[in-house]
Amino acid sequence: MKWNSKKILLMICVGLTGSALFSFNKGDDRNFQIAKNLDIFNAIFKELRIPNDLTSYVSDNLRGEPGTTCVLKVERPTSDSTYVPMEFKITRSTIRTNPVPYYGIVGNNVGYIVISTFAIENCSKDIKKALIELKQQGAKSIVLDLRGNGGGLLGEAVNVVNFFVPKGKEIVVTKGKIKQAGTTYKTMNEPVDTEIPLLVLRTA
Repeated sequence: MKWNSKKILLMICVGLTGSALFSFNKGDDRNFQIAKNLDIFNAIFKELRIPNDLTSYVSDNLRGEPGTTCVLKVERPTSDSTYVPMEFKITRSTIRTNPVPYYGIVGNNVGYIVISTFAIENCSKDIKKALIELKQQGAKSIVLDLRGNGGGLLGEAVNVVNFFVPKGKEIVVTKGKIKQAGTTYKTMNEPVDTEIPLLVLRTA
């Protein structure tokens, strides 16, 4: 079997990463062991002069179509300074970022919802679920925290506005260089609550 330099470097990186993750003895302090493994990892990186684009190379080889599989081969260090070869078969899948990383009741019956993105299809459903649960828990006002939110799908943002605005209201109009490129976005559903006090936090 022929191995080129990139494949060898990939195996080294995967093996060292596996070591950092799995080589804990029962008597070891976890933080000390992590630091120890990272020191070894960094030392080997410097010694081998691994190219800066290696991270991208590893990432590109691990990524693939959802449903396909790949096998990671690592060597796990043992207490007697030997290494046990291990294989992990991984099935690739689509990673869906949670658009609502946190929600809960804070302060005096204030419902607080963090919305990290509108870029995920149907993310407004997650936000609606959080809103309804907070109201059921006794929330008398709502804070939507959009700080750090990079935007996303305009339709999802309009759906969120719809939770607090009656059906049929014009929310936003987009215009292009030609008339046909313009779009009017209106609320399409019945609201969740049009009376509850609402505060929106955003990055200045």
